[in-house]
Amino acid sequence: MKVSRHIIVSVSVGAVVSFWFNNLYAGIICLLSGVLVDSDHILEYIIEYRWRDFTFKKCYVACENNQFKKIHLVLHSIEIILVLWVFVVYTRNIYLFAGTLGYSVHLLLDIVGNRASPRSYFFIWRAVNKFSADRFLKRRCDTDQEVV
Repeated sequence: MKVSRHIIVSVSVGAVVSFWFNNLYAGIICLLSGVLVDSDHILEYIIEYRWRDFTFKKCYVACENNQFKKIHLVLHSIEIILVLWVFVVYTRNIYLFAGTLGYSVHLLLDIVGNRASPRSYFFIWRAVNKFSADRFLKRRCDTDQEVV
């Protein structure tokens, strides 16, 4: 899913959290956790292409067009979310709740809106399949652009 959509949804969810708990910081944490999850795409680009002429535009094009042989995306992991929700229930910390909610909404949007199989959001499943992008991505041949 496009970053702009994650920002729009994260701002909205963050505003609701901020209002609900009457706590601006909780809203900001929710917003940031809903957007910064995508920072692992930069790491993915560097793993695949190294630092070779890195630009955010090239990284964006590569991610948008699924131009990777392997996909690790450590932060795009349902296992992490499950562990975080256990901690939320145990600690009842509003900041942990806000961060976990933002993170969960991000992943839910990706699962619904991306071309990947929903099971590919399990890190263990990706590891068992040797992180092979071909195992779980539906490629768009007509719009693929070469990373230069």
